[in-house]
Amino acid sequence: MCEKQGNEQPTQPFKEGDVVVLKSGGPLMTVLRVARDIHTNEAVVCCWFDDTKALRSGTFSLDAIRVATKGDRVQIKVFE
Repeated sequence: MCEKQGNEQPTQPFKEGDVVVLKSGGPLMTVLRVARDIHTNEAVVCCWFDDTKALRSGTFSLDAIRVATKGDRVQIKVFE
């Protein structure tokens, strides 16, 4: 889902390094790249750390994420 403005080429809504979050909530994630999923739709590959400090990654539809704002907080757990 790229936006096209006038006669310009479509622009990507997300770029490598953007901090995003699922619209339904969850941890802050970093965009690794914009790719195509198996159905040739654009998708965003992101990484994040889970509650056990394990690095995770996943591919998300452009419609499922948004750029994080200052109001979004990092979910931090204290480990003993």
